[in-house]
Amino acid sequence: MLKIETHDNQQWIMLDKPEPFSVDTAFPVICRFRKDGLFALYAKKFAHVASNDYVANGMNEYGNLELKTLQSDTWHGSMFEVIGKPLIPHSAAWILWRAKMKNILIQIPALAFFLLVLNVMVTAVLYSDGLAPLKMMYVSVSLCFIQFLALVMWGEE
Repeated sequence: MLKIETHDNQQWIMLDKPEPFSVDTAFPVICRFRKDGLFALYAKKFAHVASNDYVANGMNEYGNLELKTLQSDTWHGSMFEVIGKPLIPHSAAWILWRAKMKNILIQIPALAFFLLVLNVMVTAVLYSDGLAPLKMMYVSVSLCFIQFLALVMWGEE
């Protein structure tokens, strides 16, 4: 299930299961202090750090994280886990999120009837021009998708 949260005026996709930092981690990410195993002892000692989520902008060559709100660079990546990644505008996840926020998914039955009527009209015009049925179906499906995207992005801030 897609879970979106806002941190620092930016939308983030929250992961279902936290991931450890690795060399391939794409920054920026949202991370939190690990509270499993031996890190549970550190979580008690550094309660002010363990109670918050942080935006990590990068990692230096020693594995220390560049955290936006913690000024010390002694926080090693192994002490944190990735819990969120940025929501990229106009990506598939963004389109689903916009549709959910605008309640478009609830309005789809009424929208489907409108698109069906529109596509029948377009198909009739294309058929009269002698276009092959497979191409007509491709054009019709493409029209549905474009109309759905336009509906999702209509009224975008």
